[in-house]
Amino acid sequence: MRLPLILAGPIVRRATPEKVWVWLATSELLDPPHLMLFTDGNSPTSPGPVKAKIEYYPVAVADNMWIYMLSATPDTPLDRGRIYFYDVRLDGTRPLFKSEDYRQFLLKGNRLPTFMLGARGQNNLRALYGSCRKLHGPNPDMMKAADEILQDATEKNRPQYFFLGGDQIYADDVDSQLLVLTRPLRDALFGGKREIIPGLSPVALSDTIDRSKFLEHFFTSGHMPHHLLTFAEYAATYIMSWNGDLWEPLLKAGKFSSLDKADFSNRIIGKRVLDGALGAKSARRVLANSICYMIFDDHEVTDDWFLNPEWQLNATKFSSGQRILTNGMAAYWAFQGWGNDPEAFDDTYRSTISRFAETRGRGTEDAWSTLIKTDWSFAAPTSPPAIFLDTRTKREESPKTLDIDRADRGLTGPITWTTLRLKDAPRLLDSGERARLTALISKHSASGEPLIVIAAAPIFGFPPMEWVQRVIGRESGTAADLESWASNPRNFIDAFDLFLDAQPNPLIVLSGDVHYGFEIVGRMSTASQSVPFVQLCSSAMKNEIIGGSKFFFKIISLFGESVASFGFWDLKEKGKTDGPIAYTETSDFANGVFSNKFKSSPHYLLQTQFIKRSGRRSVKQLVERQNNLGELLIRGQQVSHRHWHPSSAGSFSARSFKNWNTGNWPIPDMIRALRALFGS
Repeated sequence: MRLPLILAGPIVRRATPEKVWVWLATSELLDPPHLMLFTDGNSPTSPGPVKAKIEYYPVAVADNMWIYMLSATPDTPLDRGRIYFYDVRLDGTRPLFKSEDYRQFLLKGNRLPTFMLGARGQNNLRALYGSCRKLHGPNPDMMKAADEILQDATEKNRPQYFFLGGDQIYADDVDSQLLVLTRPLRDALFGGKREIIPGLSPVALSDTIDRSKFLEHFFTSGHMPHHLLTFAEYAATYIMSWNGDLWEPLLKAGKFSSLDKADFSNRIIGKRVLDGALGAKSARRVLANSICYMIFDDHEVTDDWFLNPEWQLNATKFSSGQRILTNGMAAYWAFQGWGNDPEAFDDTYRSTISRFAETRGRGTEDAWSTLIKTDWSFAAPTSPPAIFLDTRTKREESPKTLDIDRADRGLTGPITWTTLRLKDAPRLLDSGERARLTALISKHSASGEPLIVIAAAPIFGFPPMEWVQRVIGRESGTAADLESWASNPRNFIDAFDLFLDAQPNPLIVLSGDVHYGFEIVGRMSTASQSVPFVQLCSSAMKNEIIGGSKFFFKIISLFGESVASFGFWDLKEKGKTDGPIAYTETSDFANGVFSNKFKSSPHYLLQTQFIKRSGRRSVKQLVERQNNLGELLIRGQQVSHRHWHPSSAGSFSARSFKNWNTGNWPIPDMIRALRALFGS
């Protein structure tokens, strides 16, 4: 297969008025590539490029693949709220992109790709966000919706940012067609030299064999027949996800006239993969014209990746398990992580990953040590700031909770005590990560101002589903996917401690993971502090729940409490830093015993209200069950949100914006009200 010069990109990554970064993957080492910025790129007589300092950093990851980060530091800072154009020119003069490249990633009416640095004024932002994009997932790819939104946008209503919250690829749940289809690409990238996975039979590397039996000793995914193994397989999957124009030459190289005519038994899957190709075409255009920030969940590497310390220990004691994990993490860094904060990765870091990837596994221990020590959480320089949480690689075991006899606590009435620490449920943030996040939030946010937090899984989830997980989780953490914050109450206490100290107003949490969308407005409180928040969830971009599960979600989305309150007591035991946690769920707050519990820390109250939406035939529903894409709008102290979803007309539509304002937050401070009622 003859490789195109541009394998993927360009993608606008970290960007501020002072510096702009663009990511690019090429099949050749380029003459010095210069990132050029323009105030007007559409007129033949437009002014020359913005005067800027130019830098570029290439990293070789295969015989015929280089990952570039290009930067431009303007002499005069760029303006917020203004559209800028950009181009890449070799030696600063010769265009890198050919006319066919431009056609693939330009917005209509433009001669160059564009980006927009937020909006004028403080706390002024419009962003799209989403997660869970499986190439062969059912129903339309919401990258096509993002494409339509950008194509139709004016400067006034254009989303400036795209936040990707996890599962940008699926490394475990891979359709067999994709492995067959990408073989020519993988061979071309690595010159036909194939990686050997230590401890794994070469037979396992076949594109057509069921790989599950080779991986079941150390991985726990329920969909492993075609699990990605080599760095080449991970890299090819990213390229196929972000460059739809590579699909046709790969079909020809594989002697397939089209996916539907290929010799595959499941025609429905074939159509799904073809839709993934169309989504990849849109992805290239969207990523080239939005400022993009990305964080992993688990499927970028494998399902249940680092579920808990026990899972990690078991997977890494096998040399094959550690190599596959290293491949997945190295690919994440090259395609996603590096661009989030390019200056955080020095020459030594880049060289370590380059040596490992380019040599097909030499220096695995060095690469593993480097990757596992990386601080993946980061702050995006938006206004308001956005903090992206790493809730996977810094987990720890949690002290086990105890059953508490409510009579021993002097409690009577309807309050029920229980324990929520379920089998294998981890503490998502260890002490080091909690300290780092505290410092990160303190550095980038201000008390009384809005703060955006991107957490792969919802911090404040949908109770009916979390109840189901708790029931299953009593027997198996992997079966229940017990990685929600609610599966271990210590996670809630950590969230309270992080955000109550920061005092954002409001806290805006963006999440995915769960394959349905919802909106929750709420408040977290202690005796002396209170923070209003909104939990927004958009999932999946392309992995809609179908079959019997869809019917189950339809039922639970119609019922359940629309308003709920939860109390937590951190019961310190003598000589222990982390004691057991007692928990209650009640609507009866009008009693003095409950009120008095909140007179001193560490006692916490969580209040939530689930926002219902109009479904078909005007039936009110709690969750968005279709593939969906979230849109967030912040104007000062007002937060607005809506979900985009496929429409019956074959396009995409959005529900009306839901609006919340900190001056009139719908959830009152109940602790303050109770203390006023019963006395302090």
